[in-house]
Amino acid sequence: MWRFLLVGCVNTGVDFLLFLLLIRAAGMNYLLAQTISYCFGVLNSFIMNKLWTFDNAGQSMSTQSEFVQFFGLNILSLGISLLGLKTLNDFLGVNIYLAKIAVTGVTWSVRYIGYRYWIFA
Repeated sequence: MWRFLLVGCVNTGVDFLLFLLLIRAAGMNYLLAQTISYCFGVLNSFIMNKLWTFDNAGQSMSTQSEFVQFFGLNILSLGISLLGLKTLNDFLGVNIYLAKIAVTGVTWSVRYIGYRYWIFA
């Protein structure tokens, strides 16, 4: 769990910084910025979680199969984050940065359960 949190903090830091940069410096729409910043860390997350967090390097399932599952779970998580941002910001009027923090907590939980019990089990 601690390794997952550490890897998650690194990935979340990169995600958040890129999100802020794309919105503030590039003037990008927050949903597009979220998609780009979220996807940026997916490959790094896969490698770090497979090799270090869940110590799964020698397991029988092929890396290709795991990546397909990993990609699918992250697409689901991205969808949840986009829906959450849209709902919180557009419909409930929550500040976009606070909405991003709230959505990040939800998607961390979804991904941890998926990684631990489905992909790297």
